[in-house]
Amino acid sequence: MSFMIEEFNRFIKHNDLFRPADKILLAVSGGMDSSVLAELFHLSGYEFVIAHCNFALRGKESDGDMEFVKSMAEKNNVAFYCTTFKTGEFAKKNGLSIQMAARELRYQWFNKILSETGCKFVATAHHLDDQVETFLINLTRVTGITGLQGIRPKMGNVVRPLLFATRKEIESFATQNEIAYREDSSNKSDNYTRNFIRHQIIPQFEKINPEFKNILTQSIENLRNSAEIYNKHLEEIKQNITVEDVDHTIKHELTSTDELLDSIPEIEGLKTGWTPEAGGCFIGLINLNGHYLISVVAQSTDRFADTKSLIDWAKNNVFWQTYQP
Repeated sequence: MSFMIEEFNRFIKHNDLFRPADKILLAVSGGMDSSVLAELFHLSGYEFVIAHCNFALRGKESDGDMEFVKSMAEKNNVAFYCTTFKTGEFAKKNGLSIQMAARELRYQWFNKILSETGCKFVATAHHLDDQVETFLINLTRVTGITGLQGIRPKMGNVVRPLLFATRKEIESFATQNEIAYREDSSNKSDNYTRNFIRHQIIPQFEKINPEFKNILTQSIENLRNSAEIYNKHLEEIKQNITVEDVDHTIKHELTSTDELLDSIPEIEGLKTGWTPEAGGCFIGLINLNGHYLISVVAQSTDRFADTKSLIDWAKNNVFWQTYQP
């Protein structure tokens, strides 16, 4: 058994991604990463089916990818599912970038296929280089500790078994095992932020420290551990919130909606999420010993009989974040 296969199975077991008997839906684009992922699943003896999204963004090239992945499924004697999206139209209609539109479309479809096939999880081919790139992309935006945790090996029903491997390791495995794959011409363009970071920014960091990717990956793990401690403490605070805390803050410290909104800093787009014309929402700002606990409830407060019922619902259903002004 090769080093790559051993590490692949070790990573799956160590992170409890799935059980050996689980059937997995593989998201396969036809590129190098997902083609290697499919080969590793095949060589490891896991049960899987293949799903392919045609985003119709590269004309005949996109259609060629779809045919290639279909033949891969036939070669492995596994079920093949595919769909074609009007990605550009969806992006324009919903005010999204092409990348975000494609992401939203494919995960909606993956969830549909999961329920139809009895698969336990969707496996994507994100790897260690993707982890580094995502971290750096998030640094260019307003983010918090959550955004600095990078890509998790397991999130809900999505698993990422290749996060242990670098792009070079994946390429080496593909070459040694003569794994065929498709080249995506858009990966060469620096017009996309991720590609620009990959081609222009990361090499500069590697001039400073050749082990930059591994070092940053360790730092991301440290941030993730810190986030777990933070979230545990936050959960303890949430469970100790009383009606009196909320009533005092709303009735005495903040006298109007405008004042409440002005008191909240630009954290994760909270202020821009206020949409009274869409039915209204409740933004809770609770003062606990100089720290404020923020919650956003995308519901009208009319459904709650009193403050206590609102708190009980919010403790389990809304986003909370603390800050100290």
